[in-house]
Amino acid sequence: MVFPETWWRKEGHSLHVVDLKDVVNLKPEILVIGTGYSGAMVVPEETISFLESHNIEVYVALTEKATELFNKFQKERRAVAAFHLTC
Repeated sequence: MVFPETWWRKEGHSLHVVDLKDVVNLKPEILVIGTGYSGAMVVPEETISFLESHNIEVYVALTEKATELFNKFQKERRAVAAFHLTC
């Protein structure tokens, strides 16, 4: 599933629970989060705890590394990704 180009986060450089409601509804085993080229996007502990409470493994890395992780995981398990593409 690809989300529309109009998907915006609540706050540009932070990933909040509200930003991931549609992702949680997909019931993935894994969510890979890319924090941007230089890691400018923050993933609050509250967001990670929320995802883990829904039995979703969370991996957070710079977007370049996160794309590698996603490509690896999606071959073996139900994985989705959220990439911050800039910064």
